[in-house]
Amino acid sequence: LKDEEWLSKFVNWELNFYKLIGYDIDFNDYVEEVSEGNKINYKLKNSDKIIPNFLVNKDEEHISFEDTFNALKIVGDFLDKTIVKPNNLNFPKTRFNFQNSLKLI
Repeated sequence: LKDEEWLSKFVNWELNFYKLIGYDIDFNDYVEEVSEGNKINYKLKNSDKIIPNFLVNKDEEHISFEDTFNALKIVGDFLDKTIVKPNNLNFPKTRFNFQNSLKLI
């Protein structure tokens, strides 16, 4: 793939797909801002889990692979907890394999 930010585009595509089928998530409802020097980060309310900025503020400029991979895991958790388990489905093996294959990069 020629585009360096292909994975963040995939994450956003996946979120848009879930929205189209009725499962929207607004990360602003679940995070609080944390200032670290001159940088603002987001973490889950009542947790120390960091949410990548581009999921909250929709800014897709210069996203690190680490942030994108974390976003992919977060979206996978959303898929599992909001769509798969409540509908008595199995987590898609291809999605699981895709996420695991990225650990090798």
